[in-house]
Amino acid sequence: MEIYQTLQALRNRAGWPPPSLASVRDGLDDLLDAHCVAVIEAYDPIEAAAEPLLEATHRILATREPTLIQRHSLLLEAYRHATAKVRVNADQQVDSACQALEQQPSDASSIERLADALQVWMSLCEPLLLLDAHQGFSDGETNVTPDRVFGLLGELSSRRHYRTAQQVLDHVLVAFGSIPDAAARLAKVGDILREMLQAGSTAIVHEPGLAVPTQSGGFPHARKAALAAAALLIMLGFLVAYWAFDGEVAPSVAPAPNPPEAKAEPELLPAVGKGQRFAREYVRYCRFQEERLRVVKQKVRGPEDIRAYNALANDYNSRCSDFFYQDEDLRAVKEEVVAKQKLLEADAERILSTWPWRTNVGGAPGASSK
Repeated sequence: MEIYQTLQALRNRAGWPPPSLASVRDGLDDLLDAHCVAVIEAYDPIEAAAEPLLEATHRILATREPTLIQRHSLLLEAYRHATAKVRVNADQQVDSACQALEQQPSDASSIERLADALQVWMSLCEPLLLLDAHQGFSDGETNVTPDRVFGLLGELSSRRHYRTAQQVLDHVLVAFGSIPDAAARLAKVGDILREMLQAGSTAIVHEPGLAVPTQSGGFPHARKAALAAAALLIMLGFLVAYWAFDGEVAPSVAPAPNPPEAKAEPELLPAVGKGQRFAREYVRYCRFQEERLRVVKQKVRGPEDIRAYNALANDYNSRCSDFFYQDEDLRAVKEEVVAKQKLLEADAERILSTWPWRTNVGGAPGASSK
């Protein structure tokens, strides 16, 4: 206000009409943005900005002052933009290390390579992740590496490379341990992995006095290992959902004690309209169809594909762009989307196969076969 009054007096003396207070505020905001960019660009290399920004972010978030945090977010936004390329490169390094481990799960050098790549990625992203977690925001760009690593853990566990998965998890805990809520969730994965290791080692020990009853469904230790493996895969799916929808589902994410029974869940097509109250069956269609369209969009090629995709998107928007739902229903359906990712991708492929101008003509699209 003091600056405004001074400017107003000078303009009056010069015969200029004074600007509105709103325009002064906008000008100061533009100046602040320019200063934020200048501060970040002063670091050479740009990665050198990460450490001081991390310290500043910790201190400012600790104040719990909304105005101060909002101003600091402008500085972090300038950093986010300036480091986009180096963060993409860090994502690629992690992905390359994950691929190497999937091909050679017992290669110790690949595990160390992944650990180094995760450390570089985390040093770049930690200031952004801390602010995003505080604001309940999830940035798709910073989800790429966590999703990839959780996918690696699931792949190693499904192939019974439990010890390698445990080693990877140890490095992931070091990398993601400072992010609120992530360490606790990863610790639960660790508990399940240890059960799998224990069950697997017990199952191969020869015990002459152990007899399996005739009516038993199988070897008890093997069953225990299978249940633990299924629980781990469920937990990994929930962790992917946590990174993608942290603000909405974080309080309810927890590992299932037993693998869920496979059953067909109904998926109903909502009527065209807005402001409707949807039961879970309608919410399921909207979220499942959203995922199918996401996959279809990635494969769109040429004007015919674009027109067909737009028609599907318009129909989806006419039914699912505005509706009310129960929080419990949305949480449950989001977990189903993660668990049925492969089925939904197959649905998307079937949708593409029905387009007559494509060479691969197949069956008709529709709700996924569950």
